[in-house]
Amino acid sequence: MSDGSVLPFWRRAPRWVWMLLIVSLAANFAVAGVYAGRAMRSEPVDPELGRYYSRVVALLPEERREAARSVILARSDLAEDRASFGGRLMQATETVTAAMTAEPFDPEALSDALSVRMDVFRSRFTGRQDRLIALAETLTPRERAMIAEEMRRRTKRRIARWTGR
Repeated sequence: MSDGSVLPFWRRAPRWVWMLLIVSLAANFAVAGVYAGRAMRSEPVDPELGRYYSRVVALLPEERREAARSVILARSDLAEDRASFGGRLMQATETVTAAMTAEPFDPEALSDALSVRMDVFRSRFTGRQDRLIALAETLTPRERAMIAEEMRRRTKRRIARWTGR
């Protein structure tokens, strides 16, 4: 190599640079694999039903899904609830942040604002509860048991994620 020829750049890099490059590539492939696996695992979502009801309907036998979908969509407040929830939540959150940053600070105003925000969440779940009851009235005992078991499984998984267990 004393003849003055110039080595290509990949031959001039120290060994530790190559090791770092290999580790970096492996980490990138691992992250990409996690995202790809998660994307392939997720259930398709019916845009009219949303994620929650799409999961519920997917648990039912194929021949019962359209009837269940009709029961859920028969509740005319579903689309309105989904459309207005974000606006109502944002408005309630703005009220909370205003009360939290107000000078002088008024704990009573913050408490009231937090109560209003909680009422927004509560109204969302009350509507969901009503639609689920209407659907459950049309299901067989076996279908209700399948949905109940899935709810139990998902709740256990959420609790484990929240608590780190």
